[in-house]
Amino acid sequence: MASAVVIAMTCVCLCWLLQGSCVQGTTLTITPSNANTSVFLGGEVEQLCAVTSGEDATIEWLHNGSVVPTLNGHLLLLMADYTHIGEYFCQATLTDTGSVIGPVSGGYLHVLDPTRITAPPIQYALLGSSTTLQCETDLDPDATINWLRNIPIAAGTLTIDDVSLEDEGSYTCRVTVTRGGADASTNRNVELRVIAPPVIISRPDNYTVFQGPSPLSLVVAFQSNLFENTTVAWLRDSDSVPENRIQTVSVNSSHGTTTLSFPSTSRSDTGTYWVAIENNSPIIPEEMRKVEIHFQLRIAILPTLPTELQVADDSDPTTARITWSLTNQNADDAADSLTLTVAPGLILGEDDRDYPLDGTATEAVVMVFPGVEYTATLAAHNQDGHRITDPVEFQTPAREPSVSSLEITRVDQTTFQVTLNVDYTGGGAITHFTVAFRKSGSGDDFSSLG
Repeated sequence: MASAVVIAMTCVCLCWLLQGSCVQGTTLTITPSNANTSVFLGGEVEQLCAVTSGEDATIEWLHNGSVVPTLNGHLLLLMADYTHIGEYFCQATLTDTGSVIGPVSGGYLHVLDPTRITAPPIQYALLGSSTTLQCETDLDPDATINWLRNIPIAAGTLTIDDVSLEDEGSYTCRVTVTRGGADASTNRNVELRVIAPPVIISRPDNYTVFQGPSPLSLVVAFQSNLFENTTVAWLRDSDSVPENRIQTVSVNSSHGTTTLSFPSTSRSDTGTYWVAIENNSPIIPEEMRKVEIHFQLRIAILPTLPTELQVADDSDPTTARITWSLTNQNADDAADSLTLTVAPGLILGEDDRDYPLDGTATEAVVMVFPGVEYTATLAAHNQDGHRITDPVEFQTPAREPSVSSLEITRVDQTTFQVTLNVDYTGGGAITHFTVAFRKSGSGDDFSSLG
């Protein structure tokens, strides 16, 4: 039960004092030696008793005067309990002569109470703080305590300053107690968990998305030790968010994500969203237990485009009346304003003319030149942007030139000067004039001059 020292007993007359008979030259050995032994409850005890002469013998162990079960001289206690406390003796009965050798003392067995060691298996420390791991006993004021983390790291008290995440993990507290000159040691495993206030790792920024049937997920990632003590709350403005839209999962023991899901988006989802992460572990100071973030979500809706953009068939070649139909379904997709753009030619360019209009307008009359090709588009605007219709091409009707005045002046006896004032505003270039004349009162046909 102590060091492996062989103690031999040789028969002399003093054997009678041990209440046994002796055979000259025959001895008993006990391994470990007949010293006192200490063991914690549930520990293992083993001793071997043998006859050194090599003679056949029956080996017995005695405890408090009673024979205890043995195996070939082995005293083996696999789970020592308090009934095993006391002194043990070994004796041998020689097979040939029946002589008894012994009994020889194997020492006194102390069984110690492990519940008198205090070492909580899980201990907590706040990140950045100073902590002392707890491991103590009242079994012996001179008990020794050693701390190991794979290798010895401290004797007596283990204090960790400025606790970091690297300090988290398993530690071993080894307690050694002495009874009757014999040492007994037992280990207590301690897990240190480093607790940090909750921290937001990633979050949505202010977010704009267009209304539509596509789903939308807003994800917040966070760190929070003791995940089972962590709560997550979502708010929109001052209202709670439906629980069926929120999913909070643990990525590992200290990290998690919380997701707010929208099967589809509408203007009513616009608002300020708040996320609060709170860890209610009492080791965290109350003012550090909760962290909040907020962001803006704006659901954008572009206005519905007007349809049936067309030019009315009016006879005035200097104006064009352009009409269209409004097709918005509700106020969300209605246009706040319209812009009609008309440009000469088939391509919009620097000669464009814009006509700002109210969002409820359904027609506009614009000034144009006769006989010119034009391109027109209509843009619908609201707070979220604008949309533009496909271009519509049209040509204004041409206008015939007319002579507003005619003057004839004689130059000489054979030459006259004819002056014409022509009223014409477009429809193509004037290519030539034709002047017809005849002798007054002759009744002759007119003659033409090109």
